[in-house]
Formats: sequence, structure tokens, C-alpha cells
Amino acid sequence: MIDIKLLLHDFDSVALALSKKQVDSSSLQALSALATKLKHAKQSLESLQELQNKNSKLFGAQKAQKVDSSVLEPLRQELEANKQNIAREQEVVRALQEELESSLATIPNLPDSHTPEGADESENVELKRILTPREFDFTPKEHFELAEQNGWIDFAAGVKLAKSRFSVLRGQGALLSRALINFMIDSNRKAGFELVSTPVIVNSAMLFGTGQLPKFEDDMFKICGEEVDSRSETQNLESTFENATTLSKQQGKKVDSRENAQSVETLNEKTESAFDKKSQAAGFLMRKQGAAAVSLVNCSFQGAGEGSYLSGNEQARAAESTIYRKKPTPKTQKVDSRGKQKGHSLYLISTSEITLTNLYNDCIISAKDLPICLTAQTPCFRKEAGSAGRDTRGIIREHQFDKVELVAITHPSQSDAMQELMLRTASKILSDLELPHRFMRLCSGDLGFSASNTIDIEVWLPGQGCYREISSVSNTRDFQARRAKIRYKENGKNHFAHTLNGSSLAVGRTLVAIMENYQQKDGSIAIPKVLEPYL
Repeated sequence: MIDIKLLLHDFDSVALALSKKQVDSSSLQALSALATKLKHAKQSLESLQELQNKNSKLFGAQKAQKVDSSVLEPLRQELEANKQNIAREQEVVRALQEELESSLATIPNLPDSHTPEGADESENVELKRILTPREFDFTPKEHFELAEQNGWIDFAAGVKLAKSRFSVLRGQGALLSRALINFMIDSNRKAGFELVSTPVIVNSAMLFGTGQLPKFEDDMFKICGEEVDSRSETQNLESTFENATTLSKQQGKKVDSRENAQSVETLNEKTESAFDKKSQAAGFLMRKQGAAAVSLVNCSFQGAGEGSYLSGNEQARAAESTIYRKKPTPKTQKVDSRGKQKGHSLYLISTSEITLTNLYNDCIISAKDLPICLTAQTPCFRKEAGSAGRDTRGIIREHQFDKVELVAITHPSQSDAMQELMLRTASKILSDLELPHRFMRLCSGDLGFSASNTIDIEVWLPGQGCYREISSVSNTRDFQARRAKIRYKENGKNHFAHTLNGSSLAVGRTLVAIMENYQQKDGSIAIPKVLEPYL
């Protein structure tokens, strides 16, 4: 989310920057006018509240002095009338605030100075090439031909089990895919990224945080769960937890001791009842750093020192945590522009950027703990709305695919250097696999919604005779951090962090690149040497 203050204070510069992302200035003018209207409404409300406070004090003083009721009554009536005026003005402020936030949520990030101006992908800028494509003494085939010839991919089975743009990996194809995942994870960990395993289902608030909602809901697979009274269920959960904690303190024992196992079991049962009815997928991820349990599915946080799920040692580490989270907050069912919800509106993730970044949703991180570097492998799910007729054969563009992701949360002064590290990490995997690739800086017209700048890595596919994207490494600056309220504390003050994300790598497309680059004249496929230990 862009800073509304920046728009108000330097409208022309912001409008010029966003025009490069095809944002019409009229929408920004409407946004500016709305912000000004809200400012005036707040000022009006403050004036009414000041008058109410002044008259309340006067009424109290006169009443204490036993002033005649004929004098008090007009003042009492004025207080009552002003009270109603305040209520009306509060509703005006609330409605304007919600309208402003809804409008602001649809505005993309500003392209930074690194991003060249351009209308579409044809104006992206090539930065460099790594490795020279192999010379073939035969006409190379495309991956879908090779996959069928070698029995690596069953396309018909994918359609039978689901629909078009699904496939089934079999035999050597499935083994090679698993080998690639393990190799990528090992490479990312060696580069300093911590491995995390997250849910593949998230609530709408998390999608708002990373920018998928509200703009790109049509490309998400939505799962609608049972509506529940989340407020009462959450209150019951908190009450149960407090009772278990009180019992523990009275007995001078930890909540997770054997004597209190029944209390913990009851708490876990109520957790499932409140947040996981009818076996809805929910995931609590135990983070080593801070020993805090983070629920991406239920949008709740269990703070350090509060964990009935934590061992004694983990509770001790949690007490030293420098990551601060709020208590669980009940959400509402229908999704507004900020991802607020009632009941359960859940979605399959389109990338683990969503889960990794939102581990720190509504958190304050000590500056000394930055940067935070994470990696994860998950299946990803996309409807591919608007992709009709593109890449209809093979596994270049599917509804479900595996991807290994990198995410970093950094101090603003570190984000450019972090982007370089992430690019080197992804590129090294391709170099180790001996796959020719190139770096492409995206122009403003091809830049994603949340990105301030993006560099794509494209791998050479001899069967297609072109380079295809295999990784996008983006710096979102503080755009996602504002939406997700990811902050760091430095010198006693809170600031928005910078967030970055990038594939390292897309597993299916890497498999495609291996098939096409390592194909032999007889149609067989050689295996990259670096993968042999993984097979």
C-alpha cells in the first residue's frame, strides 16, 4: 500500500510514477479528494468533541454549585444534541475511512528509479547472459514430446483427475522433480535462507497483506468454509487458555506439564472447534526464532511465553523473543478491501511468498534481527485467468505446480543488496545445473502490482528456441509491509520494513529446461551431474 501522505504532499510526482503503471490520474485525484474530505470530517469531529468536553465540565461545575434547573436544562439539551451530532460525525468518519482504505488498496506500488519506463514485456531490458546455449546436431524437441516419449508426464491422467492444465508426474519424472526440490532447498539454505514449512491454505487477511486481494481474487482458488460465530468461539478459546494458565500458576508448574495435560488437551480441542470445524485445513507453524506459534490460516498469533504447545526450553527462548505479536483478533465473513472477514474465507496459495511474508503480519521486529531470510517449497495454485490459448501443451503454465520460494524482510538500507543476493542464489542453481539463462529487468508496464522493481531470470529452452521466465525477484520496498503491518523497532521507534520475494526456482519449469537442454538424439534425457546424488 502506498503512503497516502506521499500522495497528498507530492501529488504530481506520484501521479507521474503511477502513470507508468497505467494508473489514470483521475483515480488518484479522487483518492486525494477523498483523503481531504476525511481530514475535514475528522477536524469537525474533533471540534464537536472539544465542545462536548467543555460543556460537560461546565454542566458538572454548575450542577455541583446547585445552579437553578432553568439554567442547567438548556445546557443539558445542548449536550444531548451535540452527543447525537458526534455520533453522526463518527459514522461519517468511519465510512470515509473505509472508502479511502478500499480505494487505496487498489493502487499499485510505485516503480522505483531502477525500473525503466515501458508499455509491456517487449520493452524489458536484458542485463546479462550466463552460459552459452548448446549446439544441437538435430532438431530439438519440446518438453511435452520428450515427456510423453520417456513416460515422465501423463497429461491425460491429469485431465481425467481434475481438468485441463493439470498433469501427473511418473517414474523418473517424479523422481527428478523431487531431486530438484531437495537440491534447490539445499542451495538456498547454503546461501543463508532458513527452511520453513507452511500451510498452503490462508485466510483473506494474509492475501491482502501481500497484495493478492482485492485486485486478483479472480486468479485465486477460493475455499468457502462453514460460517461460525468467530467472536464467541475465540472468546471461549481465550477463556479456556486463561483457565489453564491460572491452574498452572497456582500449582507452580508449566502449562505443558503432564499434570495439566487434560487442560492442554481441552484447549487444543477448543482450538479445533473454533477454527477448524468440519476438518477445514488449518496450520500452526512453530518458528524457532521467538518460539511463537503463528496461524496463517486463522489469522491468530500465540505470543512468546503464552504457548501451551511449547516445551520448557522453548518457553525460555520465547521469553527472549524480539518479535511481538498481538493476541488473536476475531475476523468477519465477507471480505472487504483490507481482507477483513466473517467466518472462514480461505484460499489456496498462489505462491509461498504469501505465507512466508505473512509470518510477520502485524509484528514488530527488533532491527538487530534483520534481515530475516526464509525459503519454502509448496505446491502453488492459480486459475491462470486471462491465459486462455497460452502454453496449452505441457507444464509451462498449470493450475497446480511446485515452487521453491525465497522471501526476505530487511531494513530499508539492506533491500537492494538483498535483491542481489537472491538473484545470485537463484542463478547459481541454474549454473550448477548447466542451464543457460539471462537476467531481464522488467519495465514499468510489465511490473507486478506489489513490486517496486523486478528482475526476471529466464532459462533457455532449445525446443521452443527462446528464453522463458523461471524466476522473478522483486523488491516491494515498504508496500507489502504497510498492508501487512510488518515493522521493525530502531532507536525506540517503529518503522515499516522492506520485503522481497523471488522463486528459487519454479520446479516444473526447471524440469522443462532439463528435458529440453539435456535431450539426446534418440529422445532420451541425460541427468545433470549435480542431481545424481539426489536420485
